[in-house]
Amino acid sequence: MSRKKRRKKYKVNKPRLFISITVIFFILLLIIGVSFSVYSIYQIARELPDLEKKAGYQPAQTTKLYSSNGTFIADFHAEENRVVVPLEKIPLHLRNAVISIEDERFYQHHGVDFRAILRALVENLKKGGIAEGASTITQQYVRSIYITKEKTYKRKIKEAILALQIESLYSKDKILEKYLNIYYFGSGAYGVEAAAQTFFRKSATKLTLAESALLAGVMRSP
Repeated sequence: MSRKKRRKKYKVNKPRLFISITVIFFILLLIIGVSFSVYSIYQIARELPDLEKKAGYQPAQTTKLYSSNGTFIADFHAEENRVVVPLEKIPLHLRNAVISIEDERFYQHHGVDFRAILRALVENLKKGGIAEGASTITQQYVRSIYITKEKTYKRKIKEAILALQIESLYSKDKILEKYLNIYYFGSGAYGVEAAAQTFFRKSATKLTLAESALLAGVMRSP
């Protein structure tokens, strides 16, 4: 075999070599990126509170003062006007209205709604800004009780991890009950019972469908 033929036989395919090197480079970048992300999440997770130790958390409530014959005298509360009520005392139409407005897939996800996140991402890209959020009811509860409200990616990661943990500790109904008892409705009213008393001068158990819809709407802009 001549030298010419040998050189032709062992000639390097440069375009194919370039593609191979490029693919390997991007795979290495992906591995480094994933490793860094996992490490960052691990470090953030180490800063989170122990939810099992805080499982018995009870929000501050309003104290009612009555006379010896049972006559109501006055309400006493610190920073938050709140009366905690069990879920069964909150009308079903109010619960459904809140879920419909705040987190329509509440009973389907496990604390973080990845479908809603994708939908919000697409919508925000279309609008060129923050036009839609994707926080679930569980995430909003976590944000109100366990972490600060600073708008950072670190806080969002903490919020998501804690939301997943909360869902493993409590039933969906318990999470909804806790959420409806801590949410701020405006005018100094925290929780549905205080909101019902503040806006309609009645107990939450007696709220009509229209009143419940109004309260659920107020939650977007208290």
